[in-house]
Amino acid sequence: MTEEPFYAKADRYTQNVQEGRVTKAMPALLNTPFGRAERGVAMYVGPNVRFVIPISDALRIATQIADIASATTKPNTDHKDTE
Repeated sequence: MTEEPFYAKADRYTQNVQEGRVTKAMPALLNTPFGRAERGVAMYVGPNVRFVIPISDALRIATQIADIASATTKPNTDHKDTE
């Protein structure tokens, strides 16, 4: 994970907020090139599947989000580093 904060372009703010309101994650199965199914997570924006990722990647991303959220609730946290 990078130590540099991520900044979204200002013109994407409204789109990100609107998509966030209609985004959901659902269980999925990924078909591997080896003919077996692997557990995954499908990300929907509205009724459309935007992408599907393996469960290991979904758990890693969820852990990073939880770490950031936890850091923002600690006293003496510089919030500009987590925006």
